[in-house]
Amino acid sequence: MKLSALPAKFPVAWGASASPSYIRSIPLGSQIGIVNGAASLTDGFPPLNFLPVGSGGVPPFGQDMNGILQQITQWSQWQNAGGLVPYDPAFSAAIGGYPKSALLAGAATGVVWLSTADDNTSDPDTSGANWVNIGAASAPIMVGTDAGSANVCTATVLPGPSAYVDGQIFVVQKAAFDNNGAMTGNIDGLGTHPIVNMDGTALTAKQWPGSATGILEFNNATTSFRLLNPAVTVAANAGLAATDQQVLSLSITSLPAPTGALSLNDSLPLHVVSDGADREVTLAALATILPGAMKAMRVMTASGTYTPTVGAKSMLVFATGAGGAGGGNATTNGFTGGGGSAGGTAVYFGPVSQQTVTIGAGGVPNPSSGSDLIGGSGGTTSFGALAVATGGIGGSSSGTNSFGAGGQGVGTGTAGTLLVPGGGGSPGSGHEGGCGGTSF
Repeated sequence: MKLSALPAKFPVAWGASASPSYIRSIPLGSQIGIVNGAASLTDGFPPLNFLPVGSGGVPPFGQDMNGILQQITQWSQWQNAGGLVPYDPAFSAAIGGYPKSALLAGAATGVVWLSTADDNTSDPDTSGANWVNIGAASAPIMVGTDAGSANVCTATVLPGPSAYVDGQIFVVQKAAFDNNGAMTGNIDGLGTHPIVNMDGTALTAKQWPGSATGILEFNNATTSFRLLNPAVTVAANAGLAATDQQVLSLSITSLPAPTGALSLNDSLPLHVVSDGADREVTLAALATILPGAMKAMRVMTASGTYTPTVGAKSMLVFATGAGGAGGGNATTNGFTGGGGSAGGTAVYFGPVSQQTVTIGAGGVPNPSSGSDLIGGSGGTTSFGALAVATGGIGGSSSGTNSFGAGGQGVGTGTAGTLLVPGGGGSPGSGHEGGCGGTSF
C-alpha cells in the first residue's frame, strides 16, 4: 500500500446538517418489541427489516441509516484529525480493559499514556499501573535558558514538561549573574522549589556562576532541584574541603592573604588526602579531575567536526543512534505495520579533544511492493571512537491477517563510558501504526 492511496478525510460527519426528523442516534439495547423495525447496536437491523412488507415485514428506517453512518464518520473524523481520547472508566469496564499498546491522552497537557498490558482497567492519571508516559513530559533530559536573577532561576526548556517528575534532568544556562546565596528554581512555570547541593544543603555564593550551564535533577522526595555540577571555589588561606560527592581535599596553608587575583603555578605540589592516604599532586593534574561548572553546550544535528571550547578541561558527550522506520502495510485489509525500534545511546565523559562527528540518518520506509515491507534501520551516530551508538531496527510489515510486529532488535551503544540500549517498537493496533521505541 502506498501513501498516495490515502483516502479522502471527512471534513464533516455524515448527516451533519440533517434535521432531527431524518436522523437519530442508534441505541445500544435491542428495539425489538419496542419500536418495530428500528435498528440498535445490539441487533443491527432487526429481522423484520428482512421480511417482505406483505408478510408482515417493516422497511428499514432512513433515520437509522443516517444515524449509524453519522456515528461511524464522527469517529473517522476524530481519527483523521489525529485525536486521542482520555481514559473512560465506563468504556473500560464495558470492553474488559484497554489492550496492550493502546494510546490515551493524559489529563495533563503533553502526557500520552501507552498501555503495557492487555485487559488494562487501571486509570493512568491516578494509579498509572501498566501505563507508560511517552509524551513530552516523560523526556529524561530537557534543555533551556534561565531568564531569572542571581538567586532565582526561571527557565524555559524543550521539550516542555507538563509536570515535575522524579529524576527529570534539566540542563540550563544561567542568566548572567553569579548566585550570592541560596537559590530557587521554576521550570516552565510549574512551581518554585529550592535548588540545593547533592547532600540537600543550600547553595552558597558562586556555586552557580553567571552564564554557566547547570545540570539540575528534580528530587520528588524533597521537592527540590539538586545541582549536580556546582562550581568549586577556594577562599584565601581557607583551603578546599570535600563534602558528599567531592572526594578530594585541598589545603593551602603557607600563602599570604592576596591583595588581588590569586595565581598559582600549575606545577605547585599539593598534598591531597583521599581514603586516608596522603598523596602529592600538582595543580595541573588536579585540574583534570576536579569537578567544575559546564562552560558551553552544543547540539550537533549534522555530521561535522567538534572543536573543543577554549579553556575546557573535560567533556560530557551524548550520542544517540537514529530510529528505525515503521513497517509497511502489504495488504488492503486494514492491518497496520509495527513501529521501528529506537537507536542506542552512548555517553562519554573524559578529557576534551577534537573529534569527527557522524550523525546517523533515520530509517527509510521500504518503498517496494510485496509482502515483506520491513522498515529500514537507523544509522549509527558516532563521536570519533569515544562514543558510538548504533541505530534502531525497522518495524515489521503487516500480514494478510495480522498486525506488523514492532522492531525488537534495538540500537545499542558500542563505545563510551555509559551504554544505553534503545527501546523496542510496538506492534500495529487498530487503524494506527505501531509506536516507535523510546530512547534515552
